[in-house]
Amino acid sequence: RFIVTGPPGTGKSLLAVLRAAKIIAGNQQILVLSKNVPLSSHLRDTVAPALEGIQSTSNLLDDPDSFIKTYDSFSYGMWWKVGRAAGKTYPGGRYSKFGPMLDSDPKYHYDWETALRDIQTHLVRDEARKVLGIPKNIIVDEGQDLPQGFFKFMVMMGTNLTVFADENQRIGGQKSSISEIKFAMGITKSGGHEYQVRKNFRNTRQTAEIAAQFYTGLETGIPDLPDKVGPKPAVVGFSGIDVLASAVLQMARRRAGTAKGSGPSVGVVVLDHRQDRKGTERRIRQLKRELEQQTEQAGEEVNIRWYQDRDSFTEDPFVFDEPESVCIMKSSTMKGMEWDNVLVWLGDYKSDNDSEKLIVEKMNLYV
Repeated sequence: RFIVTGPPGTGKSLLAVLRAAKIIAGNQQILVLSKNVPLSSHLRDTVAPALEGIQSTSNLLDDPDSFIKTYDSFSYGMWWKVGRAAGKTYPGGRYSKFGPMLDSDPKYHYDWETALRDIQTHLVRDEARKVLGIPKNIIVDEGQDLPQGFFKFMVMMGTNLTVFADENQRIGGQKSSISEIKFAMGITKSGGHEYQVRKNFRNTRQTAEIAAQFYTGLETGIPDLPDKVGPKPAVVGFSGIDVLASAVLQMARRRAGTAKGSGPSVGVVVLDHRQDRKGTERRIRQLKRELEQQTEQAGEEVNIRWYQDRDSFTEDPFVFDEPESVCIMKSSTMKGMEWDNVLVWLGDYKSDNDSEKLIVEKMNLYV
């Protein structure tokens, strides 16, 4: 079992892909999990070149969809087998045919502790893993966004588990600290395999220096400053959404005299206000409509992509960084994404005086 920790931009997702390729080359079954849909789609797109030239009898070689999934889709697909394997019917209305759920949010919060206890009562480990469809090898990207019970469950199922995580990026509803993940995996100072990555390969030095101001002080730390340089980030006010859209399109235009399709990619990250989800989603839709109207009026060819939630996701793989394109995403779903130019739209942001909420807000901006 391995855990690899490091700040944003240090290559954790790339390492996850390379490790998956190595395991597949060894003709072993594997599952790669992440929390959000765009990152899983991006991992599927990224793994293709890593698998080129690999000589393997694995049936996974040409089918990334079969082994790269979101945590929710994998858990949902497995969970109905839990009750059957444990010989129990759990309460929970329309969820009673599935495994046990936590009362806080029965739709998505799985009770891994109860499931583990019930399954161990009825099945031995290897048989349970086979019945539940759990592969021998599991890689988790952005592991800080998964509950501690999941890691304990998979360890007790005898899986070879590799987790990539940064607790400074814990901005989801279910989350774990590095110490909680290590405890669940049985990794201690005297045993286990723990590695750290420190170098920021993603940002310019100026962007990394700004991001460091939102570091919350947790143990994975801030990355070493990158060598790449660029303009200093600026705070800009816009009088209306039409002016904002015009500025975004200007960022996506290629320089005069350059070839078509050589312009930069632009990411618009809409700060996800947990207390105003509908407002966040409304801003995304408004900006998308305005961008489409302005490009149509100007006769421009700028690809506009957006991701709001899994129901609106229609493009797979999610090519978020195509030249001369604009991609709009919430801050809670853009982990692992990269663009040439980034605009963070704060919307009606007002800082919260509650210390715990303020930490979450800082993590949003840090990511």
